[in-house]
Amino acid sequence: MKTYITALLISILFLSGCSSEFTKSFEKKGDMESLVVQKVVNGETSSSRAKTVTDPDTIAEILQKGEGLGAKTITGEEAEGKKTAASSYYTFRSYSTSETPVYSIVVLEDGTFLVEGTKKDSGIMMTTDTHEILLDDMKQLADVNF
Repeated sequence: MKTYITALLISILFLSGCSSEFTKSFEKKGDMESLVVQKVVNGETSSSRAKTVTDPDTIAEILQKGEGLGAKTITGEEAEGKKTAASSYYTFRSYSTSETPVYSIVVLEDGTFLVEGTKKDSGIMMTTDTHEILLDDMKQLADVNF
């Protein structure tokens, strides 16, 4: 019985160590000058469903909502498949000084977050749980009503 319990504990420790390799956490990267919030419906965008936020404190607070969420890395193809399958989703694209987003957060209608970083980053991070309330909080902070 003692051997069985020891083997079970070692297995649990081993599996716990392995699973942490595949779970990552979102972290904000530096200060942003603007954040563009846009709702995509049936794959289409519209200027009536877009807003630019320029207040640094508001941007930081919105981006902070995505920090610390458990996530795993997926491929670009998997992310595109998830966006295509959703009838609508929100994008939050943060910009520093260039016209290229520093990173993009896509929140699907079920509250799944997809985060794509700079070209240096590999893969796209997808939350392991859904967070619909966080999406509502982010929209409220950005004063978005669409």
